[in-house]
Amino acid sequence: MNHFISIDQQTCIGCGMCARECIDQALMEKDGRIFADPSGKCIECGHCIAICPTHAVHLTPEAQARGHQEEDILEFAPDSFSVNPQHLLNAIKFRRSMRHYLPQPVDDDTIRQILEAAKYTPTSANTQSISYIVLREHKDEVQSLLMRKFRRIAKIAAFIGRFIKLPINAQRYVDKPDDYLLHGAPVAIIAVGNNPLDASLATANMELMAEALGLGALHNGIFVGLANISPTAKKMLGVPRGKKIINCLCLGYPAVRFRRTVTRNPLRVNWR
Repeated sequence: MNHFISIDQQTCIGCGMCARECIDQALMEKDGRIFADPSGKCIECGHCIAICPTHAVHLTPEAQARGHQEEDILEFAPDSFSVNPQHLLNAIKFRRSMRHYLPQPVDDDTIRQILEAAKYTPTSANTQSISYIVLREHKDEVQSLLMRKFRRIAKIAAFIGRFIKLPINAQRYVDKPDDYLLHGAPVAIIAVGNNPLDASLATANMELMAEALGLGALHNGIFVGLANISPTAKKMLGVPRGKKIINCLCLGYPAVRFRRTVTRNPLRVNWR
């Protein structure tokens, strides 16, 4: 049974656009009107709500009880929804991985805006299965734990490197300071789940929002790797059982100013 949407038959004009847009055929047409199919499987993508020309599709009381609110639904307005393509491309070109941050804290409202960008990122089959951890109050504690593990690994690699040529000089990482892992960022947002693609898309959108809010960001793969092999760290972070840390985005106000974009290798594209 469909517990997500209902259709106001007084407003529905039977155009069928919602039914054609529904990827799981959870809507059916009868006598020139559209109905939610009791036997259909709704993935709650909301396309039917978004496409209806008469606003005849509404959230059910069950959906609203689960936290979905009709007041969150916005009508499209070109002036506030359209993005200048050249400005967007310039923003993407100008972003830098930030490893130097001011001690200025990032307030809760700013963090919520960044998380909102993650919330509305598409997920496979609309599973919305990615959750997030805001690491702030216990940042130093978690970082200290992971840095001890990092130094142990670096020492072992440095010893092996005396006999076997390794792709990195591990010795240079043995004496890194405690704040090396998060680079002094006042906050980190950690994406948790089992779908790397969904989490990566969400983290990319969070970075774009962070940049728009004047923050610097760093995708921290070293943190992810260390935390996933540390049961203690996962427990400290509150990672749910059966889930793994997929991405970690360090955030803060930049302590350095970049003045221009940089170059990239030529695109490798195979047109078919």
